[in-house]
Amino acid sequence: MADKATAPVYDEGSIEALAPLEHIRLRPGMYVGGTDVRAMHHLIYEVVDNSIDEALAGRCDNIVITLHDDNVVSVSDNGVGIPVGRHKKFPEKSTLEVVMTITNAGGKFGNGAYKVSGGLHGVGVKAVNALSEQLQVQVYREGYLWQQTYREGAPVSDIEQVRPMYDGESTGTTISFKPDFKILEHNDFSFSTLAQRFREMAFVTRKVTMTLRDERIKPIPKETTFYFEGGIAAFVRYVNRSREGLHPVIYMDREIQITPAEKEPYNIGVEVGFQYTDTATITELAFANTINTPDGGMHLTGLRSAITGVINRYARKAGMLKEKDSNFSGTDTMEGITAIVSIKHPNPSFESQTKVKLINPEVQGAVSQVVTEAFNEFLELNPREARKIIEKCMTSMRAREAARKARDLVRSGPSLLESTTLPGKLADCSQHGANAEIYIVEGDSAGGCFSGDTLIALADGRAISFAAMVEEQLEGKEHFCYTIRNDGKIGLERAIHARITKRNANVIRVTLDNGEQIICTPDHRFMLRDGSYKAAADLSIDDPLMPLYRKLSNSADKGITIDGYEMVWDSRSESWLFTHKLADWYNRWQNVYAEQDGDHCHHIDFNKLNNDPTNIQRLPADEHLALHRRHADKTLRRPDVIAKCRITRQSDAFRQTMSYRMQLPQTREISLLKQKRSGQTRTISGIWRPSGKPSIPQTRHTVNKIASN
Repeated sequence: MADKATAPVYDEGSIEALAPLEHIRLRPGMYVGGTDVRAMHHLIYEVVDNSIDEALAGRCDNIVITLHDDNVVSVSDNGVGIPVGRHKKFPEKSTLEVVMTITNAGGKFGNGAYKVSGGLHGVGVKAVNALSEQLQVQVYREGYLWQQTYREGAPVSDIEQVRPMYDGESTGTTISFKPDFKILEHNDFSFSTLAQRFREMAFVTRKVTMTLRDERIKPIPKETTFYFEGGIAAFVRYVNRSREGLHPVIYMDREIQITPAEKEPYNIGVEVGFQYTDTATITELAFANTINTPDGGMHLTGLRSAITGVINRYARKAGMLKEKDSNFSGTDTMEGITAIVSIKHPNPSFESQTKVKLINPEVQGAVSQVVTEAFNEFLELNPREARKIIEKCMTSMRAREAARKARDLVRSGPSLLESTTLPGKLADCSQHGANAEIYIVEGDSAGGCFSGDTLIALADGRAISFAAMVEEQLEGKEHFCYTIRNDGKIGLERAIHARITKRNANVIRVTLDNGEQIICTPDHRFMLRDGSYKAAADLSIDDPLMPLYRKLSNSADKGITIDGYEMVWDSRSESWLFTHKLADWYNRWQNVYAEQDGDHCHHIDFNKLNNDPTNIQRLPADEHLALHRRHADKTLRRPDVIAKCRITRQSDAFRQTMSYRMQLPQTREISLLKQKRSGQTRTISGIWRPSGKPSIPQTRHTVNKIASN
């Protein structure tokens, strides 16, 4: 226990009173979930959620999100616009300024402006404002365009009336902001991440048009528009578009009245859709007032318990589960399902400001009631489809029992496994006793693997097999391969812990449209172009994968000044990038060196195809050129290189190429320009004369004319 005499002083001066919004800038993780790229995207979600709330209130049907250069984002809607008049509790401020700067101020505290909304605490847009380097609000309302600008959450000036609204111009709000990278980590917004989020919101919010536009792409911006009338049922069909459904989508949309003790009754809207497929993939999505709750909550718990209970009761009633059989577990009944639940609650409670989990206990009962009634009816009216569902659950239960027995065998000793092939994702321990370890790995992707013969494209210019990589890593060699970074761009990353994980495993062959084949386990996940993942066994011919395109640079291409350097295609920026630039980025990210160490990237072994980050260093321009001059004798001036060049120049192919190039107008113009600079020029007669004594006037014009013929 600390001595009171040496303890820090705690008195009136220890209590700080922070300025408005300063606590958000001090503790951003409490409001947007951190400072990383996910937090940066969360800023957009908070602004869009306000526009969605306008749509839920029936005042908005069009939302446009635009990504501008320099990480600026704007969100526009055609709602009624944020009120701009003076606020009754803060007469010195406009209501717009109160909405943007006063925490716990908003229109969603039960005054009737919003029957259902995602906003609860009056914090969301204030957090965006506080964490923005600059934010501008434009409001189209009451016949005028109003505008106010903020920096780091503080208003730059009072609200101003910019101009009258044009005829036919819609009311609404536009919020433009740039994240403050003094607080947030510097990242780029991902179009694919945002597209996935807004596609989900458009499914959940029917008949609302959402447009995502990327003006960073030149010259033609990239744009995607989402509009769906089918709701959750259409959402399930979209998710299962490449899977085979065992039955039609089971869909329900009802309102359940909740009557709390000594309080006014209220309704909870419950919309659920689910479908079993012929795969083992489980897809569960949960929404509360159109906000995605990735950690689930009471609505997802109610859905799972209802489905498991209905299936167990029906299976026993139909005689498919005998008296001696145990009930299906939740794992058994959820395998292969695509289930989406969306609830609308007048007063939802979330676990945090980022709204990742719904915690209203009454929601579980409401969802369970709706799903139980609708699912019971479906099974009774569709016995053939019901049998397919029960049989799939039986298969899952048998697999679970087999896995449990396999674990028991592993625990009982290695001798029992000598003639046994382990199922699924289990692998026998290669060592036992004091050297044995157990690895607990999170996620389905931990189980996938390639065959040992699969070739991996490495940054050092080689393509080696996994088996060869295992051997080289045992010798202490490092490997760098291509990957997709968190911001969606292509990059390099160190490949670690290459090892043999399975023997005699079931495998599947994936044939690409270029004829190449990949052999891997059925559960190995492949990244699709939208950033999602799909198991190899679930791939279809319509699934667009994320291929690795490479080529060597050619100075004949526009914007390229060097030849023979490897380039890779970056789908995020839709452009070719030099691999040595990716290696340079990796080294700076890992603090191997700093950008100010030089402006030239140098290949240490002088092999421009070896772009391993360990082979790249930064040098100042003068040091880089001096280094290459010192090594010229070891490269270009070696006897074998000189002999090779002599043979090349004597070949017919070289002579034909040079003859063709000399006939090109630009080549002749350069040649004549060099001749003039060296003190000679040519007249129409073709006689060489000193440039100071032209045989005819306007020699320069004559030369240009000859060169252009």
